[in-house]
Amino acid sequence: YWGGAINMTGNSLLENCLIVSNRITGVSPITSAIGGGVRMQGGRVLSCTIAHNTATGAGGGINRGAGWVTNSVIYHNVSGGTGNDYEGSTSVVAYSCGSDPPDGVDHNITAAPLFVNPAAYDYLQYRQQLEEAYDAEEIEELMNQ
Repeated sequence: YWGGAINMTGNSLLENCLIVSNRITGVSPITSAIGGGVRMQGGRVLSCTIAHNTATGAGGGINRGAGWVTNSVIYHNVSGGTGNDYEGSTSVVAYSCGSDPPDGVDHNITAAPLFVNPAAYDYLQYRQQLEEAYDAEEIEELMNQ
């Protein structure tokens, strides 16, 4: 089973989305149920918030086989395998916030997000803070690559 909410392939684009409270389960905790929020086999996640998702396998928030993640918040996800928030190559994660991408690399941060009211699905304030923390020209240039 792949992708509790979304299974991305090819040149797909997931933009300005809120992926919250999805769960994927399977027989094997390591290989069967991966990507509680998103399973990426290509494409791009751009300016999304992916939070409070669960996978019994790897990648509670995102499990990436291929593709790019840019200007996104991936936090408070749970995995029964590796990578609570993110599992896969971190070299394709930039200008994002999450506990798993390396802090400071490609302008990523690992500080816990200050979600306004997650119980009411209000994640907007932190997204604005993240965007204000980085140079708008840098973000625009990266998004247009």
